[in-house]
Amino acid sequence: MPTLESRLRQMASQEQRRTATELASVVFPLAELGSLGLPPGGLGPIADAIRARTSITAVDEARHALITIPEMGRDEEPEGLAWFALGALVAWVYAADANTTSPSDGVVHTFNRVSELLDAIDDDLGDTQLLNQLLLVMNGMGRTTESWATLSQGVREAVDRLRSR
Repeated sequence: MPTLESRLRQMASQEQRRTATELASVVFPLAELGSLGLPPGGLGPIADAIRARTSITAVDEARHALITIPEMGRDEEPEGLAWFALGALVAWVYAADANTTSPSDGVVHTFNRVSELLDAIDDDLGDTQLLNQLLLVMNGMGRTTESWATLSQGVREAVDRLRSR
């Protein structure tokens, strides 16, 4: 039986790009959990440029805006809620990679980072089952707009819970 990684790598390039972007979109709300040195407007305009894929140049500029954030250049990852915020930005960098130079590596790295983030949320909150929901979506048991939306809603609810602790 092929692994999820091998199935991701075997997808058509366009599907890899779309999946990487959907994965990064799921963890978008986590960027709110830290005060990172984002450009004016925050992650929204950057994510929109990656989602729109109007040109490779536009996506690459969005990627560059992310990788030049001061926290991206630090040797150590932040702790606490800022770790989640940085992880969301890293997922968007990988999604940008999938949409510019390397669709198969980009989608795999995006999936790995998103699954790491959701697993950490599950550990911190104890009852969210977000990683299991992601695996169900990724294994084809509902990879629909609705299933992505349900997973995203679960992450938004988890962000509220993490913030209120």
